Amino acid sequence: DRRSNLNRNKMSCIQLIRSLIANFSKVLVVRVDLSMVRDPMTIQIRNKTLCELHSKDDLKALKDYVNKFLNNARHNKILNDIEGYILRFEYTVRAGFHVHAYFFFDGNKHQQDMSLGQYIKDYWKKLCGGQGSTFICNMQKHKYKDLAIGMLHHNDQQMLENLIKTFDYICKKWIVSCFTFEY
Repeated sequence: DRRSNLNRNKMSCIQLIRSLIANFSKVLVVRVDLSMVRDPMTIQIRNKTLCELHSKDDLKALKDYVNKFLNNARHNKILNDIEGYILRFEYTVRAGFHVHAYFFFDGNKHQQDMSLGQYIKDYWKKLCGGQGSTFICNMQKHKYKDLAIGMLHHNDQQMLENLIKTFDYICKKWIVSCFTFEY
């Protein structure tokens, strides 16, 4: 079942990116990890003991903020330009619950991936009442051996292959959501 789910999720991601490439000559890929900062007071309120650093309420809160982010995007001039996205919810002991998010923009309209990443960061922090935390992968492009973020031109097979390779990780477990607007 796990392998079947991985393959189904990966195929959805591949279909999404191929659909975007078919509709736009360039696709700007912005990757941002979204999470929430936990202060000691929040930990005390949500958990029975201070030993429980992360609770199931954290996942619910994170999902609620992500849904609010996506719903608010319709009314935001910049975020309304998101043509598709991939979200992967994950949990680690160190980071708690967080989301690996790919946001896809029409590369003919938007060329500044780092500026968009910064905008998403600022918007997320404000949306979460100052408790939002992010990591903008596009700010660290030089650290990636197989670059899969930034501007994807319709004929750049290498970057497309790199992006598809990242879907193995993105789809391996937890919740994966892919979405694109109908054309």
